[in-house]
Amino acid sequence: MSDIKTAHNITETELSDGTTIYINDHVYLASEHLGEPYYIGRVMEFCTSHKRKGLQVRIAWYNRLKDIINRKSADPCLLVATMHSDIHPVSSIRGKCTVMHKYYVPNIDVYRKQQDHFYYNQLYDRYIQRVYDVVPCETVQNVPMDTLEALKSRYQFIAVEQGKAADLTVARRICCVCQQWCQSAVSVKCAACQKSFHMSCLNPPLVRKPSKGFAWQCAFCTRQEQLAESNPDSPIASVTSHTRSSSSKASSPETSESQQQTTKDLSIAAATAAVVATKAELKRQVRATRSQVKQQQQQETLALNSMVAEDAVNNMTDTSPNSTKTKPTIKKEGPKAQQMNMTNMWPFRYFGVNTAITDILDVDDRIYPRAKSRIGAKYQANVPDFVPPSRHSRHSSSTPASRSPRGSWQEESSTKKELQDILDRQTPISQDDMASPFSASSDMTSGMRPTRGTDDTVTVIYRPDILSEGTIDRYMDHVKELKNIPLPPYNSDLMDRALYELELNNYDTDTAYDNMSKLNGDDFKHIVEWTPAEIEAFEQSIRDHGHDLNYAKAAVKTKDMADIVRYFYQWKKTDRYEPVYSEWTKVYRPLKKFKKFPRDIKREAEEARLEKENEMAAAKSQEDTDLTIVPRSTYSSKPYQCMNCFTDQSRIWRRSPSDFDRKRKVFSKVLCNDCGIFWLKYAKIKPISSDTRIANMTISSNNAANSSSQLGGDHKRKRGELLGNMKKRSKEDKEYMQFDPSPCTICHIMSGPADSLYTCYACGMSVHHDCYGVKHKAEHIGWRCDPCQNKKKPVASYNYECVLCYNTTSKHQALKMTSGYCWVHVQCAAFIPEVKFTNPATFSPVEYIGCVNPARIEADCSLCDDKRGACVACSECSKSLHVQCAIDSNYRLTFEILPYNAKNHRHQPNCPIIPAGLFGPGSASGIMVPQIICPAHSLTGRQLIRIDERTANESRESALYTFCKNYKRISSNSTPAMRRYLASSAFMQSKKAHKKIPSQFDAVIESLSMDASLSSYAGSGPCRSRAILTSSSSSSASKSARSCSQCPAKFSPIWWSVGANPYSLQRLCQRCHNKEQFNHQHVH
Repeated sequence: MSDIKTAHNITETELSDGTTIYINDHVYLASEHLGEPYYIGRVMEFCTSHKRKGLQVRIAWYNRLKDIINRKSADPCLLVATMHSDIHPVSSIRGKCTVMHKYYVPNIDVYRKQQDHFYYNQLYDRYIQRVYDVVPCETVQNVPMDTLEALKSRYQFIAVEQGKAADLTVARRICCVCQQWCQSAVSVKCAACQKSFHMSCLNPPLVRKPSKGFAWQCAFCTRQEQLAESNPDSPIASVTSHTRSSSSKASSPETSESQQQTTKDLSIAAATAAVVATKAELKRQVRATRSQVKQQQQQETLALNSMVAEDAVNNMTDTSPNSTKTKPTIKKEGPKAQQMNMTNMWPFRYFGVNTAITDILDVDDRIYPRAKSRIGAKYQANVPDFVPPSRHSRHSSSTPASRSPRGSWQEESSTKKELQDILDRQTPISQDDMASPFSASSDMTSGMRPTRGTDDTVTVIYRPDILSEGTIDRYMDHVKELKNIPLPPYNSDLMDRALYELELNNYDTDTAYDNMSKLNGDDFKHIVEWTPAEIEAFEQSIRDHGHDLNYAKAAVKTKDMADIVRYFYQWKKTDRYEPVYSEWTKVYRPLKKFKKFPRDIKREAEEARLEKENEMAAAKSQEDTDLTIVPRSTYSSKPYQCMNCFTDQSRIWRRSPSDFDRKRKVFSKVLCNDCGIFWLKYAKIKPISSDTRIANMTISSNNAANSSSQLGGDHKRKRGELLGNMKKRSKEDKEYMQFDPSPCTICHIMSGPADSLYTCYACGMSVHHDCYGVKHKAEHIGWRCDPCQNKKKPVASYNYECVLCYNTTSKHQALKMTSGYCWVHVQCAAFIPEVKFTNPATFSPVEYIGCVNPARIEADCSLCDDKRGACVACSECSKSLHVQCAIDSNYRLTFEILPYNAKNHRHQPNCPIIPAGLFGPGSASGIMVPQIICPAHSLTGRQLIRIDERTANESRESALYTFCKNYKRISSNSTPAMRRYLASSAFMQSKKAHKKIPSQFDAVIESLSMDASLSSYAGSGPCRSRAILTSSSSSSASKSARSCSQCPAKFSPIWWSVGANPYSLQRLCQRCHNKEQFNHQHVH
């Protein structure tokens, strides 16, 4: 039973803003989900509920077009009506609006410009999922009069299938024979005289309507044409020709009065001639009945009288010679909401192709749209009648040819005789087996068993209203006191047998009691004793297969299925049920909750009361807050600007249409109150002119400048500190450090400048900010290393393996992302000179992995024997090894300062030089070269800087950061495309591999030379490869120097370097280069 009750005495209510809502008003309602506009509906009635707080309202919904066809409508004011309603609290109403049918809107353009005005002309049914046209009942004409009166008195609109409304709004069609209404499906229309006839009223009746593209003509018009063709000079011929021309085109308003009068006279003359011709034809009709002749005479008389009366009326109305006939206009006035004709609170009624005309007269007929019937041969299978099987007898030997015309009933009588013989041979059923009709039917065939559910299988146990309730109670009390029956007083078998004895003894309580006193345990066949072994087998079946009793029957073969089912329902109420059945539910139904027996009524009532209070509190908190409004607590922390009109002045800020997060605390995109309300009402962003946007942007910028100028430095500092503390507190509330700080993974010490040690909140790895490349002034709280950040917001590969050493033995790996979205160790990238960093401050992304010397790739690591990756050589013994393998084996990673002479290195005259005393009083000046030295070698006499040392100046930078800042940076003139081309060209040069790994000093000089060449040719292309692209931006000197070394050519699409040295100043043009490649191929 529903908890909703109609409040008949409430017809209006007042909202919190003072707006009064009446029944049949159209209102806005708040959406249940964020990102959706207001719902629009009509107030049907006010309701109350003991389960819901506050006054409720029943709303009839209107849908927007995008909600039905999933397509944006060009007109936001267009709605689609529905016949679906819901109950909502009155507090969800957000305002009033106006919704009218399009028929009642005099000027649609003016109406749409009015605020909060909507219109509709269609209805959507969500069950059939079809759209119907909505037609006002006052425009309906082509229906019977009683049906039309019922429609107009009970409904305001009817819903019909699309395209069917025109057939209902035309003039009423009357059959010229029976003078009754003509339905389009069962009537035809004459193509000449435009009169309608029932197909059954024609003589002979018309079986079906003409096919598409063909017309039908009545007998009278056909006879007129025949007479006109036989006598062209007769007045009938002229009238017929005139009728044809007038029926083929509509009469124009410019027709003169004389022509109209001539037409009327000719029509009357034609009608008179038709009467004469018809009488002559009737005399020739042999099969015409008297009723048909009389009916035809009445039709002719009515036709003549109507024509004469119409002529007289027209003569009286057309008094002036210049008067013209005008079409009457219909005054379309929208019905007031309180005056709409409704039935069951709905102004709509389905009146489509699946409705019978007579159904409208029934007040209780279903008014909702209905689909085509699914009953019939088209949808159901044709199942033949059931014929019971019969045994072969001597009567079945007759052949089909010898059967008489009455063979069907003879066969049926013989079948019945055979069935009777079989029944007579069956043993009679004793009285003891009456309670079980199928107990004696084991010898019956399946065809002879009675059908279940019929009177043959029903055993009457007790009939009420024969004895009084007091008599029955006294009889049952006496039976329960009997000692000869081994059943408890509450046993259902005992009660059923006591009532059954009353039925057998004609409800004589004394006789029934005497019979009950003579019974013992053997008379109750359902009393079955279960052994402990059978109980254990039954419970094990429940543990393994749950409630599937077929497995229980297979486990307990000594009991029938009836005994097992009876025992199961008795056992289910015992304490053994939950511990046994829970073993099955733990695997297959882990969310199963068992009911407690006996039930605690007080506890359940208390839980229900608490749950109801919680629901009411949640509903109250939800009603008091509008989720579309940005919380006012955020207004002071951030100045908002409307994303549509760009204004920064609004009393209320609302969420953007794309904001679906209910728990959002920071809002980057908002709408002002005007733009937000417009979108909520019309589901469309409010159109704003460009001039208004520019003006609002100017005002906003001026306000921002004024506010910033008024704030002093102290205020800025305090506000910044306040915001910083607030962010810090918010992060502290969300993030918790689960790891203790450990030594830096790169330099292996914990000491350093204040707040320089960072610990990853995800993996616990600790690094110094200048050893790992942490962003400047990054927050310690919640900081994550690059791999852990990639796990949270993926941008690179999930395979966290260094592509330069493939060493994954260490617990914490200081990895950085490459330009190819792979990973490398910071130490591996720093100690291989060819590899560089795009941003030396953050050591990422790592570039030029493809530019690594091929000798490093071909070398095998002497520590791990892994052929993958790139190796470096010991500066003393030239042993090849991976950088990370050297770290794991306690090799020494240092930076050696070597002297540099610019005259001996022409390719790199501007090499970075480390000043003397940078790392202390004893540090020399020179080039900083990364070195890996075996533990057995001596370090005396060498200027080495350990990786854990820092500069002696105020900055206290690590040695690794100092090296990368000076020797690992990439030219600012290069682009990602140039660097990719340089790497790919180096891969093409990998065939000309070096025999051994170059020294670290030479590799550093070569890498600097490579970067300098890339910087010098930034306008023309990468120079790491042998191909040098020409450019118009090159200087004239470079163009003059760029000439072929083998021919006098000075212009070439591509310049190629000579020899193996990619930095040679000699060049080859494209033509000479092709010749050299051709000769080289033929030689080899």
